[in-house]
Amino acid sequence: MYAFGICIGSEEKYQNYVLSSISKFTESGAIVVETRNQQSIHLAYNSIINKVRDIPDVEGLILLHDDMEVLDNDLLNKLSRAFSIPDVAIVGAVGAINVSTLAWWLGEVRGVMQDTQVKVKHTEAPHEVDTLDGCFLALSPWAINNIKFDSDGYSGFHGYDADICFSARAAGKKVMWEQFDLFHHSKGGVGNVESWAGNNDVFRAKWVLDAPKHNARSVTDKENPVMLHIGINFSNRQGWSRLEDAAGVDSPQKLPDQLPWSFEDSSVDAIFANNALQKVATGLDRINFMNECWRILKPGASIEIVVPRFPSSLSIADPTNMSLWLPESFSYFTGNGSVQPHDQVRLWKMEFMLGSDFEIRAILVKPNFNSNGDIYPECVTVIK
Repeated sequence: MYAFGICIGSEEKYQNYVLSSISKFTESGAIVVETRNQQSIHLAYNSIINKVRDIPDVEGLILLHDDMEVLDNDLLNKLSRAFSIPDVAIVGAVGAINVSTLAWWLGEVRGVMQDTQVKVKHTEAPHEVDTLDGCFLALSPWAINNIKFDSDGYSGFHGYDADICFSARAAGKKVMWEQFDLFHHSKGGVGNVESWAGNNDVFRAKWVLDAPKHNARSVTDKENPVMLHIGINFSNRQGWSRLEDAAGVDSPQKLPDQLPWSFEDSSVDAIFANNALQKVATGLDRINFMNECWRILKPGASIEIVVPRFPSSLSIADPTNMSLWLPESFSYFTGNGSVQPHDQVRLWKMEFMLGSDFEIRAILVKPNFNSNGDIYPECVTVIK
Protein backbone atom coordinates (compact mmCIF):
# COMPACT_ATOMS: atom_id res chain seq x y z
CA MET A 1 0.00 0.00 0.00
CA TYR A 2 1.20 3.50 -0.86
CA ALA A 3 0.42 6.77 0.90
CA PHE A 4 0.14 10.24 -0.63
CA GLY A 5 1.05 13.25 1.52
CA ILE A 6 0.07 16.82 0.68
CA CYS A 7 0.68 20.14 2.44
CA ILE A 8 -2.33 22.09 1.23
CA GLY A 9 -2.08 25.81 0.62
CA SER A 10 -4.89 26.12 -1.94
CA GLU A 11 -8.00 24.00 -1.57
CA GLU A 12 -9.00 24.76 -5.16
CA LYS A 13 -5.71 23.55 -6.62
CA TYR A 14 -5.69 20.51 -4.38
CA GLN A 15 -9.18 19.47 -5.43
CA ASN A 16 -8.67 20.19 -9.14
CA TYR A 17 -5.19 18.72 -9.62
CA VAL A 18 -4.14 16.32 -6.89
CA LEU A 19 -7.32 14.65 -5.69
CA SER A 20 -8.85 14.27 -9.12
CA SER A 21 -5.67 12.74 -10.53
CA ILE A 22 -4.85 10.29 -7.71
CA SER A 23 -8.38 8.93 -7.34
CA LYS A 24 -7.38 6.00 -9.56
CA PHE A 25 -4.91 4.99 -6.83
CA THR A 26 -7.03 5.73 -3.76
CA GLU A 27 -9.82 3.63 -5.24
CA SER A 28 -7.36 0.73 -5.25
CA GLY A 29 -6.34 1.17 -1.60
CA ALA A 30 -3.81 4.02 -1.50
CA ILE A 31 -4.35 6.44 1.38
CA VAL A 32 -4.08 10.22 1.56
CA VAL A 33 -2.62 12.22 4.47
CA GLU A 34 -3.32 15.95 4.42
CA THR A 35 -1.98 18.94 6.35
CA ARG A 36 -3.26 22.52 6.23
CA ASN A 37 -2.47 25.97 7.60
CA GLN A 38 1.22 25.24 7.92
CA GLN A 39 3.97 27.84 8.43
CA SER A 40 6.73 25.36 7.54
CA ILE A 41 6.73 22.61 4.94
CA HIS A 42 9.47 20.92 6.96
CA LEU A 43 7.11 20.58 9.92
CA ALA A 44 4.20 19.65 7.67
CA TYR A 45 6.04 16.82 5.98
CA ASN A 46 7.39 15.51 9.28
CA SER A 47 3.84 15.35 10.64
CA ILE A 48 2.83 13.34 7.56
CA ILE A 49 5.77 10.97 8.01
CA ASN A 50 4.88 10.44 11.67
CA LYS A 51 1.34 9.41 10.71
CA VAL A 52 2.51 7.10 7.93
CA ARG A 53 5.05 5.38 10.20
CA ASP A 54 2.18 4.04 12.28
CA ILE A 55 0.50 2.42 9.27
CA PRO A 56 1.60 -1.21 8.70
CA ASP A 57 2.86 -2.46 5.35
CA VAL A 58 3.38 0.95 3.72
CA GLU A 59 5.39 0.51 0.52
CA GLY A 60 6.21 4.18 0.07
CA LEU A 61 5.14 7.77 0.78
CA ILE A 62 4.57 10.14 -2.16
CA LEU A 63 4.82 13.82 -1.18
CA LEU A 64 3.12 16.12 -3.68
CA HIS A 65 2.63 19.83 -4.08
CA ASP A 66 -1.03 20.80 -4.12
CA ASP A 67 -0.70 21.90 -7.78
CA MET A 68 0.70 18.59 -9.07
CA GLU A 69 -1.35 16.53 -11.51
CA VAL A 70 -0.48 12.82 -11.66
CA LEU A 71 -1.19 11.53 -15.18
CA ASP A 72 0.86 8.34 -14.95
CA ASN A 73 -1.38 5.27 -14.48
CA ASP A 74 1.71 3.15 -13.89
CA LEU A 75 3.12 5.40 -11.16
CA LEU A 76 3.02 2.91 -8.29
CA ASN A 77 4.49 0.05 -10.32
CA LYS A 78 7.37 2.29 -11.38
CA LEU A 79 8.02 3.24 -7.78
CA SER A 80 7.96 -0.39 -6.66
CA ARG A 81 10.55 -1.24 -9.29
CA ALA A 82 12.71 1.72 -8.25
CA PHE A 83 12.51 0.84 -4.56
CA SER A 84 13.50 -2.76 -5.36
CA ILE A 85 16.94 -1.43 -6.36
CA PRO A 86 19.26 -1.83 -3.35
CA ASP A 87 19.67 1.30 -1.21
CA VAL A 88 17.28 3.53 -3.17
CA ALA A 89 15.73 5.86 -0.59
CA ILE A 90 14.09 8.70 -2.54
CA VAL A 91 12.72 8.84 -6.07
CA GLY A 92 11.58 11.92 -7.97
CA ALA A 93 10.82 13.17 -11.44
CA VAL A 94 13.53 15.77 -11.98
CA GLY A 95 16.71 16.83 -10.21
CA ALA A 96 20.38 17.43 -10.84
CA ILE A 97 23.93 16.36 -10.17
CA ASN A 98 26.85 18.61 -9.18
CA VAL A 99 24.53 20.62 -6.94
CA SER A 100 26.03 23.03 -4.41
CA THR A 101 23.08 25.33 -3.61
CA LEU A 102 19.32 25.13 -3.37
CA ALA A 103 19.28 26.33 -6.99
CA TRP A 104 19.58 22.73 -8.23
CA TRP A 105 18.63 23.84 -11.75
CA LEU A 106 22.07 25.45 -12.02
CA GLY A 107 23.58 21.96 -11.79
CA GLU A 108 23.40 19.28 -14.48
CA VAL A 109 19.68 18.65 -14.77
CA ARG A 110 18.37 15.10 -14.99
CA GLY A 111 14.78 13.99 -15.48
CA VAL A 112 11.52 14.91 -17.17
CA MET A 113 8.94 17.39 -15.92
CA GLN A 114 6.23 19.41 -17.59
CA ASP A 115 4.85 22.50 -15.95
CA THR A 116 3.18 25.75 -16.89
CA GLN A 117 6.54 27.53 -17.17
CA VAL A 118 8.80 25.10 -19.02
CA LYS A 119 9.27 21.48 -19.99
CA VAL A 120 12.42 20.06 -18.46
CA LYS A 121 13.64 17.02 -20.33
CA HIS A 122 16.85 15.05 -20.12
CA THR A 123 17.01 11.90 -22.19
CA GLU A 124 19.55 9.94 -20.15
CA ALA A 125 18.10 6.80 -18.56
CA PRO A 126 16.93 7.18 -14.95
CA HIS A 127 19.92 7.41 -12.69
CA GLU A 128 21.21 8.75 -9.39
CA VAL A 129 21.16 12.49 -8.68
CA ASP A 130 22.32 14.75 -5.87
CA THR A 131 18.89 16.21 -5.23
CA LEU A 132 15.36 16.30 -6.57
CA ASP A 133 12.72 18.95 -7.11
CA GLY A 134 10.35 18.82 -4.15
CA CYS A 135 7.15 19.05 -6.18
CA PHE A 136 7.22 15.23 -6.28
CA LEU A 137 9.19 13.19 -3.75
CA ALA A 138 8.64 9.48 -3.12
CA LEU A 139 10.15 8.07 0.09
CA SER A 140 10.98 4.40 0.48
CA PRO A 141 10.07 2.47 3.66
CA TRP A 142 13.67 2.96 4.83
CA ALA A 143 13.40 6.73 4.33
CA ILE A 144 10.05 6.88 6.13
CA ASN A 145 11.53 5.21 9.19
CA ASN A 146 15.06 6.62 9.28
CA ILE A 147 15.24 10.23 8.09
CA LYS A 148 13.17 13.35 8.54
CA PHE A 149 12.99 16.94 7.35
CA ASP A 150 15.14 19.41 9.27
CA SER A 151 12.46 21.59 10.85
CA ASP A 152 14.96 22.93 13.40
CA GLY A 153 17.50 24.21 10.88
CA TYR A 154 15.17 25.55 8.20
CA SER A 155 12.05 27.70 8.19
CA GLY A 156 9.30 28.35 5.69
CA PHE A 157 8.96 26.49 2.42
CA HIS A 158 12.44 26.19 0.90
CA GLY A 159 15.31 23.71 1.20
CA TYR A 160 13.30 20.71 2.34
CA ASP A 161 13.86 18.74 -0.87
CA ALA A 162 17.62 19.25 -1.18
CA ASP A 163 18.23 18.67 2.53
CA ILE A 164 16.30 15.40 2.73
CA CYS A 165 18.09 14.13 -0.39
CA PHE A 166 21.48 15.04 1.05
CA SER A 167 20.50 13.34 4.31
CA ALA A 168 19.69 10.11 2.48
CA ARG A 169 22.95 10.21 0.55
CA ALA A 170 24.92 10.94 3.74
CA ALA A 171 23.46 7.70 5.14
CA GLY A 172 24.83 5.77 2.16
CA LYS A 173 21.53 5.60 0.29
CA LYS A 174 20.64 6.53 -3.28
CA VAL A 175 18.49 9.35 -4.66
CA MET A 176 17.14 8.68 -8.17
CA TRP A 177 14.98 10.19 -10.85
CA GLU A 178 12.48 8.10 -12.75
CA GLN A 179 10.38 9.06 -15.75
CA PHE A 180 6.80 9.76 -14.70
CA ASP A 181 3.92 11.40 -16.53
CA LEU A 182 3.24 14.44 -14.35
CA PHE A 183 2.13 18.01 -14.89
CA HIS A 184 3.08 20.72 -12.42
CA HIS A 185 0.63 23.65 -12.51
CA SER A 186 3.29 25.97 -11.17
CA LYS A 187 3.08 29.75 -11.00
CA GLY A 188 6.87 29.90 -11.38
CA GLY A 189 9.56 31.56 -9.29
CA VAL A 190 10.46 30.73 -5.70
CA GLY A 191 8.06 33.00 -3.85
CA ASN A 192 9.79 34.69 -0.92
CA VAL A 193 13.31 35.37 -2.21
CA GLU A 194 14.70 36.47 1.15
CA SER A 195 13.46 33.27 2.80
CA TRP A 196 14.96 31.23 -0.01
CA ALA A 197 18.32 32.99 0.35
CA GLY A 198 18.36 32.44 4.12
CA ASN A 199 17.63 28.73 3.78
CA ASN A 200 20.22 28.50 1.03
CA ASP A 201 22.87 29.76 3.45
CA VAL A 202 21.70 27.19 6.04
CA PHE A 203 21.89 24.41 3.44
CA ARG A 204 25.40 25.29 2.29
CA ALA A 205 26.70 25.67 5.84
CA LYS A 206 25.16 22.39 6.99
CA TRP A 207 26.61 20.36 4.14
CA VAL A 208 29.90 22.33 3.90
CA LEU A 209 29.47 22.91 0.19
CA ASP A 210 32.34 24.48 -1.70
CA ALA A 211 30.53 27.03 -3.82
CA PRO A 212 30.39 30.82 -4.00
CA LYS A 213 28.03 32.21 -1.40
CA HIS A 214 25.20 33.82 -3.32
CA ASN A 215 25.52 37.17 -1.65
CA ALA A 216 28.01 39.81 -2.77
CA ARG A 217 27.51 41.48 0.60
CA SER A 218 29.51 38.72 2.33
CA VAL A 219 33.21 39.55 2.07
CA THR A 220 34.71 37.79 5.07
CA ASP A 221 38.18 36.83 3.89
CA LYS A 222 39.49 40.32 3.09
CA GLU A 223 41.33 42.80 5.28
CA ASN A 224 39.64 46.22 5.10
CA PRO A 225 37.55 45.35 2.03
CA VAL A 226 36.16 48.12 -0.18
CA MET A 227 32.42 47.48 -0.45
CA LEU A 228 30.02 49.76 -2.29
CA HIS A 229 26.26 49.99 -1.86
CA ILE A 230 23.99 51.49 -4.53
CA GLY A 231 20.28 52.13 -4.12
CA ILE A 232 17.82 51.66 -1.27
CA ASN A 233 18.09 50.37 2.32
CA PHE A 234 21.67 51.45 2.92
CA SER A 235 21.20 52.40 6.60
CA ASN A 236 24.92 53.04 7.08
CA ARG A 237 25.86 49.37 7.24
CA GLN A 238 29.20 48.87 8.93
CA GLY A 239 32.08 48.65 6.48
CA TRP A 240 30.04 49.71 3.45
CA SER A 241 30.17 52.99 1.56
CA ARG A 242 27.37 54.53 -0.47
CA LEU A 243 28.49 54.96 -4.08
CA GLU A 244 26.10 57.85 -4.66
CA ASP A 245 27.88 59.80 -1.90
CA ALA A 246 31.31 59.03 -3.38
CA ALA A 247 30.14 60.21 -6.81
CA GLY A 248 28.44 63.32 -5.42
CA VAL A 249 24.94 62.45 -6.67
CA ASP A 250 21.60 61.88 -4.98
CA SER A 251 20.27 59.10 -7.23
CA PRO A 252 21.58 56.05 -9.11
CA GLN A 253 20.02 57.62 -12.20
CA LYS A 254 22.81 60.22 -12.24
CA LEU A 255 25.74 57.85 -11.75
CA PRO A 256 26.41 57.32 -15.50
CA ASP A 257 26.91 61.10 -15.80
CA GLN A 258 29.82 61.01 -13.34
CA LEU A 259 32.12 58.52 -15.10
CA PRO A 260 34.75 57.54 -14.34
CA TRP A 261 34.01 57.13 -10.63
CA SER A 262 36.73 57.99 -8.13
CA PHE A 263 38.05 54.43 -7.67
CA GLU A 264 41.17 52.88 -9.12
CA ASP A 265 40.98 49.96 -11.52
CA SER A 266 40.41 46.64 -9.74
CA SER A 267 40.17 48.23 -6.29
CA VAL A 268 36.69 47.23 -5.06
CA ASP A 269 35.81 43.93 -3.36
CA ALA A 270 32.02 43.93 -3.71
CA ILE A 271 29.12 45.98 -5.04
CA PHE A 272 25.51 45.60 -3.95
CA ALA A 273 23.01 47.35 -6.25
CA ASN A 274 19.71 47.15 -4.39
CA ASN A 275 16.81 48.31 -6.57
CA ALA A 276 19.14 50.74 -8.32
CA LEU A 277 19.57 49.60 -11.90
CA GLN A 278 15.95 50.22 -12.85
CA LYS A 279 16.75 53.89 -12.18
CA VAL A 280 19.48 53.80 -14.88
CA ALA A 281 18.21 54.38 -18.41
CA THR A 282 18.21 51.58 -20.95
CA GLY A 283 20.87 51.84 -23.65
CA LEU A 284 24.27 53.42 -23.31
CA ASP A 285 23.69 54.55 -19.72
CA ARG A 286 23.08 50.95 -18.65
CA ILE A 287 26.09 49.68 -20.61
CA ASN A 288 28.40 52.38 -19.26
CA PHE A 289 27.18 51.77 -15.71
CA MET A 290 27.91 48.04 -15.94
CA ASN A 291 31.28 48.63 -17.61
CA GLU A 292 32.30 51.00 -14.84
CA CYS A 293 31.35 48.46 -12.17
CA TRP A 294 33.44 45.93 -14.09
CA ARG A 295 36.41 48.34 -14.16
CA ILE A 296 36.53 49.09 -10.45
CA LEU A 297 35.87 45.54 -9.19
CA LYS A 298 38.80 43.25 -8.55
CA PRO A 299 39.07 40.15 -10.77
CA GLY A 300 36.93 37.49 -9.14
CA ALA A 301 34.85 40.06 -7.22
CA SER A 302 31.12 40.33 -7.76
CA ILE A 303 28.18 42.65 -8.05
CA GLU A 304 24.87 41.57 -6.56
CA ILE A 305 21.93 43.10 -8.40
CA VAL A 306 18.33 43.23 -7.20
CA VAL A 307 15.78 44.72 -9.61
CA PRO A 308 12.00 44.53 -10.01
CA ARG A 309 10.93 42.06 -12.66
CA PHE A 310 8.90 43.17 -15.63
CA PRO A 311 5.86 43.15 -15.89
CA SER A 312 5.28 43.28 -12.12
CA SER A 313 3.71 46.42 -10.68
CA LEU A 314 7.00 47.17 -8.91
CA SER A 315 8.61 47.45 -12.33
CA ILE A 316 6.09 49.61 -14.17
CA ALA A 317 4.21 51.62 -11.53
CA ASP A 318 7.12 53.74 -10.21
CA PRO A 319 7.42 56.80 -12.49
CA THR A 320 11.11 57.21 -11.55
CA ASN A 321 12.06 53.86 -13.08
CA MET A 322 14.05 54.36 -16.28
CA SER A 323 14.40 50.76 -17.51
CA LEU A 324 12.73 47.36 -17.42
CA TRP A 325 14.44 44.09 -16.52
CA LEU A 326 13.86 40.45 -17.38
CA PRO A 327 16.16 37.51 -16.62
CA GLU A 328 17.23 37.63 -20.27
CA SER A 329 18.46 41.21 -19.78
CA PHE A 330 21.56 39.83 -18.06
CA SER A 331 22.49 37.70 -21.05
CA TYR A 332 23.73 40.78 -22.89
CA PHE A 333 26.38 41.18 -20.18
CA THR A 334 27.34 37.51 -19.91
CA GLY A 335 27.12 36.28 -23.50
CA ASN A 336 24.84 33.45 -22.37
CA GLY A 337 21.87 32.23 -24.35
CA SER A 338 21.04 33.16 -27.91
CA VAL A 339 21.76 36.89 -27.62
CA GLN A 340 24.92 38.53 -28.86
CA PRO A 341 26.42 41.03 -26.42
CA HIS A 342 27.36 44.49 -27.63
CA ASP A 343 30.97 44.49 -28.84
CA GLN A 344 31.91 47.17 -26.29
CA VAL A 345 30.26 45.49 -23.30
CA ARG A 346 32.59 44.08 -20.68
CA LEU A 347 31.56 40.46 -20.18
CA TRP A 348 30.79 38.97 -16.77
CA LYS A 349 30.40 35.47 -15.46
CA MET A 350 26.86 34.69 -14.32
CA GLU A 351 27.34 33.11 -10.91
CA PHE A 352 23.75 33.02 -9.78
CA MET A 353 20.25 34.14 -10.76
CA LEU A 354 16.97 33.74 -8.95
CA GLY A 355 13.65 35.16 -10.08
CA SER A 356 10.29 35.51 -8.39
CA ASP A 357 7.12 36.97 -9.88
CA PHE A 358 8.16 40.45 -8.77
CA GLU A 359 11.96 40.46 -8.41
CA ILE A 360 15.22 39.28 -9.97
CA ARG A 361 18.34 38.70 -7.91
CA ALA A 362 21.60 38.03 -9.74
CA ILE A 363 25.29 37.71 -8.95
CA LEU A 364 27.73 38.69 -11.71
CA VAL A 365 31.45 38.04 -11.26
CA LYS A 366 34.27 39.86 -12.99
CA PRO A 367 36.32 37.04 -14.53
CA ASN A 368 40.04 36.67 -14.08
CA PHE A 369 40.49 35.64 -17.71
CA ASN A 370 38.73 36.17 -21.01
CA SER A 371 37.55 33.43 -23.36
CA ASN A 372 41.03 33.15 -24.88
CA GLY A 373 42.67 32.61 -21.52
CA ASP A 374 44.23 36.07 -21.52
CA ILE A 375 44.12 38.34 -18.51
CA TYR A 376 41.49 41.03 -19.02
CA PRO A 377 42.93 44.50 -19.64
CA GLU A 378 42.08 47.08 -17.03
CA CYS A 379 40.44 50.05 -18.70
CA VAL A 380 37.51 52.39 -18.67
CA THR A 381 34.97 51.74 -21.41
CA VAL A 382 32.56 54.62 -21.89
CA ILE A 383 30.37 54.42 -24.99
CA LYS A 384 29.30 57.79 -26.39
